[in-house]
Amino acid sequence: LGLGEPHDAAAAAEAEAVARAGGHVVVLGGSRRATALVADVCAASRPVDATADCVAEEGPAATLIFPEATPLGARLPKALGRRLARRLEKRGASVLALNQVRHI
Repeated sequence: LGLGEPHDAAAAAEAEAVARAGGHVVVLGGSRRATALVADVCAASRPVDATADCVAEEGPAATLIFPEATPLGARLPKALGRRLARRLEKRGASVLALNQVRHI
């Protein structure tokens, strides 16, 4: 996703549709937009009537991979970044800090 590019909304909608269909979405980067996308994907994967945070029985709906120690690591204090990571995990995401993708 770019910074406000017109196709961002379409890419986010496609990621959410994948999650609703039971698929898994991988998001690279620990930026605000990446973190928000993972949260939206996890929310889309939950049943409509779910009111509590939950993790899908078949595994996480999304994985967030980033090179910093915490999501938004360059912008948040570490304690707050760790809290954000735990919240994402509670909502159904797998959070992989200190990782980089080298080959696809």
